Amino acid sequence: MTRLTLLMEATIGGTREHLRQLTENLDQSRFQVTVICSNLRTSDFDADIEAMKVLGIEVVILPMRREVDPARDFAQVVWLVRYFLRHPCDVVHTHSSKAGLLGRIAAAIAGVPRVIHTPHTLAFQATGCSRFQKWMYRIMERFAGEFTDILIALSEKQKERFVFEGLKHESKIEVIYNGVAIPQPDSGLSAELRTDLGISETEKVVGFVGRLTEQKGLHELLQIANTVCAKNPQVTFLLLGEGGQRRRLQTELEALGLEGRVRLLGHREDIMPFYQIFDLLLMTSHYEGLPYAVLESMSAGTPVVAFELPELRPAIIDGVTGMLIPFGDCAKVAVTVSCLLDDEETRKVMGSNARKRIQESFTTDFCVAAHEKIYRT
Repeated sequence: MTRLTLLMEATIGGTREHLRQLTENLDQSRFQVTVICSNLRTSDFDADIEAMKVLGIEVVILPMRREVDPARDFAQVVWLVRYFLRHPCDVVHTHSSKAGLLGRIAAAIAGVPRVIHTPHTLAFQATGCSRFQKWMYRIMERFAGEFTDILIALSEKQKERFVFEGLKHESKIEVIYNGVAIPQPDSGLSAELRTDLGISETEKVVGFVGRLTEQKGLHELLQIANTVCAKNPQVTFLLLGEGGQRRRLQTELEALGLEGRVRLLGHREDIMPFYQIFDLLLMTSHYEGLPYAVLESMSAGTPVVAFELPELRPAIIDGVTGMLIPFGDCAKVAVTVSCLLDDEETRKVMGSNARKRIQESFTTDFCVAAHEKIYRT
């Protein structure tokens, strides 16, 4: 049996869903799984911890913080080294920047036989980083790459980025797409949700699912919503998620007079029913890996309109499973959204194609099986 330790600090958004999928679906007759994670990002992660324990997975809490703190970070590397020495494992799989740096260094010192890392996204891609921070984060990633056996990219384009940045030789980078379960349509649940939200059957709905952060291009999203709402009084935008930009977003909504037309619904534990009432999913991110929101929307037969990012191309085939618009062209996105909302037949065809695309290449089973193969290689 392979002794596997999963190490994660960023227990929110897509990384949280990724951890859920692995812990819920890895073959426990082949893998003895331990999770080392922080519980500081969000209070409702405690429910995930309890769910993992019910599955028989050992969960160890290490209060990592996202911010760079040399003294705290050094102390946590020491703690991890001691833990790995006292609890030997065959594979350590780290996720995202903070756990990836601390965990890989500690695993190397402790002599863990195999170290795997999934960046998801790279810290130096963040738009809010200063030039010095981007330089420092690049150095850290390249340094930690020296202690990494396999780097996992979420797309071929992301793999190319990793090679370009000097994070690892291409022979040591594996591509594993994120995966999702295929939901069964439930018209009754959709009607009930519309009623609960006070949205009529004739009203069109544009959705957004993600953290309310600068990365997600929320300013651009509001520009697009403002244009679309001005042309069509029967359109509502539903934004699902929480984050540090919520207050600023609310202020911009009020300034544009979009209250009631663009609704902030906050974090929702059960996202899937919303995709069934969305006519479209709108993504305006500045950078991504391969976000679960896109895959979940497509699996529900809801097409996606997004800024064109290379990492999205494996799933979104422009004009077939969704629409990709040149980055930053808010006017074109608004026109595209308006045209698709008026063209139900095209939306249905795109939605059907999107669902098929997920079934063919982006299911949970594919994702988990690919990880199991790497863990046992």
